[in-house]
Amino acid sequence: KYLSLPKELIIYTLKNQKNFVIFDGKGEIMPYFAAVKDGISTNLESIGKGYERVISARLEDADFYLKSDLKIPFETNTEKLKGVIFHEKLGTMYDKVSRFSKLAEQLCDDINSSQKINKKVVSKICFLSKSDLATRTVTEFPELQGIFGRICAAASGEEKIVSDGIEQHWRPITYDGELPDTAESSVVAIADKMDSIAGHFAAGNIPTGSADPYGLRRAALGIIKIAIKQRFPFSLKTLIRNAVELLPVEDCSKAKSENLISDFIKQRLNNYFCELGISADEADAVLSAISDDIYDSYKRGLAVSGVRKQPDFEPIAAAFKRIGNIIKQAEKSVSLSEFGPPDKNLFKDDSETALFEKFVSVKDEFNACIDVGDYETGLKIFITLRNPVDSFFEKVMVMTGDERIKNNRLSLLYGIYRLFMRVADFSKISQRLFQKTKCE
Repeated sequence: KYLSLPKELIIYTLKNQKNFVIFDGKGEIMPYFAAVKDGISTNLESIGKGYERVISARLEDADFYLKSDLKIPFETNTEKLKGVIFHEKLGTMYDKVSRFSKLAEQLCDDINSSQKINKKVVSKICFLSKSDLATRTVTEFPELQGIFGRICAAASGEEKIVSDGIEQHWRPITYDGELPDTAESSVVAIADKMDSIAGHFAAGNIPTGSADPYGLRRAALGIIKIAIKQRFPFSLKTLIRNAVELLPVEDCSKAKSENLISDFIKQRLNNYFCELGISADEADAVLSAISDDIYDSYKRGLAVSGVRKQPDFEPIAAAFKRIGNIIKQAEKSVSLSEFGPPDKNLFKDDSETALFEKFVSVKDEFNACIDVGDYETGLKIFITLRNPVDSFFEKVMVMTGDERIKNNRLSLLYGIYRLFMRVADFSKISQRLFQKTKCE
């Protein structure tokens, strides 16, 4: 008779008693279960009946909790969250829901420039996302959080995208766990996780070493994986700032938290890139240039990793590093950003003219590729500068004594440097035979 209960409720009831559910060939639960007895095989019939009595009692309890919870309109449970503490410094679970609901709305606005996300659905998922925490069933079976929310929401007549979103916003539950399916549940998942990270950082609960009692590393990795899966284009800096601004903590804690959170997520992103086959120095090159958009950083990382196999990549990356060093040295005394474009009339060597003309000829095409996110094609264009760059450095001394000539050459190099920093800081690429380094 208990087979009418939700499948998950049966599974966790038996699991909590260290028993095994039996499934048929179609994945349906059968009216049998398996138990393990330690010791010699005696009195098996009476022991089996003892197990049956315990399981029957537990299933009876589960049936009672379920029916009791379903009698109450699911929406009313959200108000009960005012009595559920999230964290002593961060208020109740109701306060948390209020915060990440606003954060999810702001995230929708940031993403919706390129994707259409149903904000009403997002709002509804947010409102009901934690309501099952106030039910008797989840109190008895904490493993059912989210799952039971889906069951209650569906029973209350919520549309499937909402009820499924309540369960999916908890994802990923484990390191390699499933991710949310829909864009709406993904937005809620990111907002919820970012609120947790921002809140705990502001409260001083920052992971140290292997200690991470609040699962903030998993939450950060969850944000990264979801953003990449859904191809969400959003500003990570804006998301962090918005999350921190919503916290009920002092402003001085907020300012400090923003930088710490940014570095924390950037480190998780770096590590995840390594898991995807993007080497440590490639990840560093990409994230040192621009790291405000997770999905965009991912695309640039793949492009650098792919184009690195090209034979001309090694010398042009080495030249780029040389350009970067010259610029950093020059900027100690002058502001190159105030320089105008190079003056062709001040070129003294044909190699300067050749590099300038090549730069001008590829600039628009390169920018067009980068603007639409075609980084691999853009980098292949970048590689075509190899010969004119090599010739330039063979025949020209940049830091000459003539101030006008020197500044003109610096202006040319600065233009090249700024252009290709749109993809990566190639000075971070390892010079050790340009072989991929394994992630430590």
